[in-house]
Amino acid sequence: MFDPEFEIHETFDLKGSLHHRKKKAGESVGKDQDWIQAGHRLQLPGRIQRELSAQHERDAQLLQCFKMMDYSLLIGIHNKPCATDVKPGWRDAGGIVAQDGSAIYFIGIIDFSIKYSLKKQAENLLRVVEGSADKASCVSAETYAERQVRFLREKVLAMMPGGLHVGTRGRLSVNIVQANNLIAADWNRTSDPYANVKLGLVGGKTQTVLKNCNPVWNEELHLPVNDGHVNQDIEITVWDEDRVKSLRGSDDFLGRLSVPMADVLSEAVDMSNVELRDVTQGSITLRLNFQPLDSLLEDIGELTQS
Repeated sequence: MFDPEFEIHETFDLKGSLHHRKKKAGESVGKDQDWIQAGHRLQLPGRIQRELSAQHERDAQLLQCFKMMDYSLLIGIHNKPCATDVKPGWRDAGGIVAQDGSAIYFIGIIDFSIKYSLKKQAENLLRVVEGSADKASCVSAETYAERQVRFLREKVLAMMPGGLHVGTRGRLSVNIVQANNLIAADWNRTSDPYANVKLGLVGGKTQTVLKNCNPVWNEELHLPVNDGHVNQDIEITVWDEDRVKSLRGSDDFLGRLSVPMADVLSEAVDMSNVELRDVTQGSITLRLNFQPLDSLLEDIGELTQS
C-alpha cells in the first residue's frame, strides 16, 4: 500500500468506531480517537474528495455484499517539507498529493476477512446490553459499512463549502414534511417517530417527534449523489425511537417507501400522503429534488477543479 520511496511519518488504522479505539503506550499506529484528537483532515481538492468518497463507498458496498466487517481504512502520511512542483491529486505511482503539496496520503482498505458470524452477532448483542452498541466495532456488515463511509466523509475529509453533501454526480435534497396515522408502537399507545433517508451507504435522519402518530417534521435532508447511485433506490423509512436500547432493543419499524433515483434526476418529485409499505397503516408526505454537480459548484463558489 505504501510507496517505499517515501518515509511514512504517521500511520492510522481507522474503523469508524470510537469504542476502545485509541493506541496504547508504545504503539506507533494511531486509531480513530487518536485521529480526531490530533485534528487531522485530508486536505484534498474538491474533485478528489468526491472521487475518493465515492470509491470508498463502492468498496464498502462490495464488502457488505459478502457480509464482511471489522475492516479498517489505513492511512499513511508522508510530510513533504517543500513540494511546490508537485501537482495536487492522484499520483500515477499511488497515493494522493495534498491540496497545498505539503503531504502525500496513502490510503487503502485492509483486514477485510472477518464475517458477521453468529459469534459476532452474539458480541453485538452483548454491546447492546452494555449500552455501547452504537460505538462498538462489532455491528452488522451493513451498519459497519455505513458507519465507516460516514466517518470518512465527516471526520477524515476536510470540511469544504458544500463538500459533505456533494457527490460526483450532484446532490439530492429530500424535504420530509410529515406523516399521518402511524402505528402506535409504544405501551402508551403512541410513537416517537423519526424518518430516515438512505441512498447507497449514505443517509440522514430527521429529528424525533415525541408521542405523536401524526408528526410534522418539515426538515430538508441533503445526500451526495455519486455515479454509482443513479441506478439505486432512495429508501425512506420511518421508525419509533426507543431511547433505552438495553431494555427495548432496536427501534420499531413504522413503514418504508422506495423511489428510484433515476426518477428524480430529470425533475423534482412530490409525494403527498403516500401509503407506507410493509405496515398496516400510515402515510408520508415529502419532496425529492436533484441538483447536478455543475450548478452546485457555481452555488458554493468552487471555481477550479483540479
